[in-house]
Amino acid sequence: MNCIGKISEDRIAFDHERAFKIRTKGVKLLGLWAATKLGLEAEAADTYARALVTIDFEEAGDEDILRKLLADLEPLGIGRAELVDRLIACVEQASVQ
Repeated sequence: MNCIGKISEDRIAFDHERAFKIRTKGVKLLGLWAATKLGLEAEAADTYARALVTIDFEEAGDEDILRKLLADLEPLGIGRAELVDRLIACVEQASVQ
């Protein structure tokens, strides 16, 4: 493999790892937001957020976490559109932190 090919592979791996970390942090921020809506505090809120991150690994895409959040938050009047907007905002926030 030539030097340029190795650099490109390293860059791709770095970009994928960075995207993974941003996504994970964004989902955790979303989980912390949802936890506050559910009245959870401190350790319980952190546990909820970490569980949401774990759920995110179950399927590709957003459907797995959206199902969980809808089940928990729809009774509080929080719908899918708001959750999608919040997810986007949390991932954007994670990308600049």
